[in-house]
Amino acid sequence: MINVLDKFHVYKKNLAFLIAIVSVFAFGFMYRMANVMVVLLVVIAFSAIGIFRQKVVPLYLDIIVLFLTMWLCIVREYRSEPLARLEWSNVPYLLAIFFTFTFGIFLAGRQRDKIDKRIFLTIITLMVGMYLQTILDYYYKVKVPVLDQGHMWYGFWSHDIEARNTFDLGFILLTASVFFAYKKRKEIKALFIFVVIGETIAIILNLINAGRTNLFMLPMIFAILLCFYSYNYWAELSKNKKCLIIGGFSFFTLAMAVLFVLVRFNLIDAGKNENDKFLARGGGVFNNIRFKMAISGFKHMIENPLGGWDVTVGDVGNTHNTWLEYGRIYDISIFCLLAIFLIIIVTKSIRLLAKHGYNNDIVFLLVGSYLSLFIYFTMEPNGFSQKIISLPFFLLCGLVSGYHRVINKVETEETFGWDLGILNKTKYADIPLVFLAVGLITVIYIDFRGGRLDVVEKMLIPLACYCIGRFVKSVKGMYVILTGLCAGLAMYTFVISRNTEFFLAGYVIEPFSGNVATAGVLYILLIPLIAVIVGGIFYKCKLKLFATSVITVVFSLLLGLNVIRDGRIHNMIDAVHMLIVQPWGSFEIKSAADNSSHNMWLDYGRDYGMTVLAFLLLFLVSSVVSFIIYILKTNTSGPIQYMIIVAYILINEIFMVDAVFFIYTKYFAMGLIVLGLMQQLFQANMEKRR
Repeated sequence: MINVLDKFHVYKKNLAFLIAIVSVFAFGFMYRMANVMVVLLVVIAFSAIGIFRQKVVPLYLDIIVLFLTMWLCIVREYRSEPLARLEWSNVPYLLAIFFTFTFGIFLAGRQRDKIDKRIFLTIITLMVGMYLQTILDYYYKVKVPVLDQGHMWYGFWSHDIEARNTFDLGFILLTASVFFAYKKRKEIKALFIFVVIGETIAIILNLINAGRTNLFMLPMIFAILLCFYSYNYWAELSKNKKCLIIGGFSFFTLAMAVLFVLVRFNLIDAGKNENDKFLARGGGVFNNIRFKMAISGFKHMIENPLGGWDVTVGDVGNTHNTWLEYGRIYDISIFCLLAIFLIIIVTKSIRLLAKHGYNNDIVFLLVGSYLSLFIYFTMEPNGFSQKIISLPFFLLCGLVSGYHRVINKVETEETFGWDLGILNKTKYADIPLVFLAVGLITVIYIDFRGGRLDVVEKMLIPLACYCIGRFVKSVKGMYVILTGLCAGLAMYTFVISRNTEFFLAGYVIEPFSGNVATAGVLYILLIPLIAVIVGGIFYKCKLKLFATSVITVVFSLLLGLNVIRDGRIHNMIDAVHMLIVQPWGSFEIKSAADNSSHNMWLDYGRDYGMTVLAFLLLFLVSSVVSFIIYILKTNTSGPIQYMIIVAYILINEIFMVDAVFFIYTKYFAMGLIVLGLMQQLFQANMEKRR
């Protein structure tokens, strides 16, 4: 009875993984016609399960870069096809790409002793599903023939006409597993037999239908994996095997070099493009039309960074490359982000093969599968035009990423990722920094699309200032420097403004630009000094941090009532109304003579829309939550903590009633130093509580 209960407990513990595997097979079996909304809901659900079960937010570079790539694609869709006019047909696919990647990380798991089995089951399940669907597609070609039987026919599930290369995608994972199956032929005989028979059928079907995908992929992937296998096991190979490998590679290299020279210089008519020949079609290997289209596309992308161009080589207009299509349809910035993501995953793949291929056979299956799909989509554009079929690739990217971080780390709660502190009260991630970075990057992207790019002023300086406050070693030293700097600027502003006609009317000369600005500039610069005085008084009175915060909020609000005049509240209401009516931004606030809501956050929404405002508000909310937790949980503190708390409250309140921060982002950056210092106090307090 105990054994039965133990088995049930193990089954229950792995139930989520088993359901996920069934979902992977269902997708693989019907991936070309899968409902994207269903797929999206499934991958989001399992990604959420992974986060809550593992109690970790895996905020690693590859996740962040892919999220930014898909997010900026969505921003592009959003601003070109606003909700009020057109439906965003691509947005579910873009979200599915990101969450499929995180789903792959969840499937890899965190346990070193189980990850090999999880990777094996996931890839084999996906491979079998895709293979079976492709067999059905080839069967449907015979059952429902079309005029062009060699290159186009109907899909079994979707009944849409597709090109042969799209159908052949389903064979790729099986082809990539040949090396692994051969290496494990004595241990897993059934797999070896299935792969041999399945690959034979795939190649025969390719040859019958004038396809070259598997003929090209099989030797390429096998050779790549063999190179790394030889590297890992070189010390254990016999002298005869070493000579055989060296001789084989030398002969292959020499043969390729000779063939290249013959084709390049058309010796003995070897370079003649005879399209009626099977291997020479499309320019063959060395003069392939796909390479020319990709090169042409890259040149067009450099010349037209905003996208919207067509390739002049060939007769289809596209680049015949999934990754370059992102640059053609969207723009060069999105292509660059995607390229960075691909480079990260390729680097992890090579590192896995080079460092962990020895006595770790699953690496050859995992990396072989990833590389095969990566090469395939580098030659085909269908991963962009039909984004649903690119999801297996991003699932494998997630498996590579998850496997890489587990196998290279000691598996503990502290080292795996950024723990979600609200769940386990151990290690807190700097969530506000993530939200702020995404919001400001979106600002830069929209400016890039609008031809008014200013990366330093609008992104780098604010982010740098927040990070200075967040990561500086001495909180006290940084606050003293900030107070001195702001006090000096305040005095300089007063000196250059006091003899002007504007000063008596309540205006000052802004010290950085020399323009006339509201007196809010002077108030902002005096905040750190005011906080020193007020915070020092509260400290001497031995008030608790919570009482200090409440008193500061109440008195600053009472003072603010006198400041909020001239219809500012009405302007804010109008800005909110316009954001509801025109959420993509770029509108005017008609009730304001200066077109300002007199609220920094709403002015960001006015110019950039909800895509920016949403992340900036998330930054604000997460920062305020950290602040509230800090003042409620902290029992003892010094005078500097009181000063920073007062400055934090005053900065946030003036954010709400003055647009100077938006007009002159240097003041926004100064305020972010205070917010960063507050976040550091919160983080340090949480670390102590551990």
